Amino acid sequence: IIPSQRSMLLDALISFEDTIHSQTTVKSHNHPNSTRIGISWRNKKECERFVENLQRAAGRLKDKNQHLRMMHSRLITHTIELMDCDLLTMKSSWLKKFND
Repeated sequence: IIPSQRSMLLDALISFEDTIHSQTTVKSHNHPNSTRIGISWRNKKECERFVENLQRAAGRLKDKNQHLRMMHSRLITHTIELMDCDLLTMKSSWLKKFND
């Protein structure tokens, strides 16, 4: 994760964290006011559902991060192109590259 883009990933990170917490925290049957870990590793269906939900949340986070990295890379490329173009003598070329 690029440090300057962390805040742009905040929603995806919170969603990932919520997926973990929603799957692991439930009310205890014995004590209604307490919580316990909600996944029984002995229950294959619960484990599969937890892993699937976690993989989906991780995939959304990965996709968002990859999109931001791609946009960052494009901005770097465009900035370098603009640096190679003299604004005073090549104004129309500079504006064309800037607007792309």
